Amino acid sequence: AAMRELQTRATNVDTAVMTREALKPIFGSNVWHNAAGFIRLVYPEAADELREPPGLEGARIHPESYERAKKMCFDATTSEDTEETPEAMDEAVLTAMRGEDLFTLSLNDFADYILAQEGRWLLQTLNSIRDELINPFQDDRGSLATDLPLSQEKLFELLTRETSQTLRDGPNGSLTTARVGRFERSTQDRSGRLHVTLACGLPGFILENNISDKWAQAPLSHELDERGAPRPLLPCAE
Repeated sequence: AAMRELQTRATNVDTAVMTREALKPIFGSNVWHNAAGFIRLVYPEAADELREPPGLEGARIHPESYERAKKMCFDATTSEDTEETPEAMDEAVLTAMRGEDLFTLSLNDFADYILAQEGRWLLQTLNSIRDELINPFQDDRGSLATDLPLSQEKLFELLTRETSQTLRDGPNGSLTTARVGRFERSTQDRSGRLHVTLACGLPGFILENNISDKWAQAPLSHELDERGAPRPLLPCAE
């Protein structure tokens, strides 16, 4: 329905959508809030015109952050005695996107100001806005051509969301969790093992001699839930 509405509006210059803000009544507030920053508006250019920067509507910046982006561009490209008029702020965006002034802009003071006014620390957000102004819609994920073939470690991470860090014990690792299934007692040929399922769904086991001393024995029947698994989650380490 939204696409049909946009196509209908595009046939008339008076109703064509020219800003992200104009998308709000078409998408609804919730969808617009989540999607507006990722919608790229590209305006037609004549063949003999110089290519201009895309501006905020052509960058991956949410409309709710436009004022902050304009302020950053204004501070980076103008002197202290320049008046902050709406026209000057809009022009500063194009000027900043044409040049390299944003590279040297320090955002710590701006982040401190926002913290004092709004109680929120937004330095990371401000850095993301600056990066987007410098390279609009740049894809930082890399090229598959250089990433292939995938290593076994990378393939394991993509399939399970686990890494050597999440499965490593100690101060440098962030433990994952697993639900315990059953305990298999030791035999003459092999050690006892605790069968588990990681949070990602991957099955595995922990050898008896690698089980933490805090978990002294296999769970008794009255400690199991209705599915036959122990009630608590067990921290797992490699």
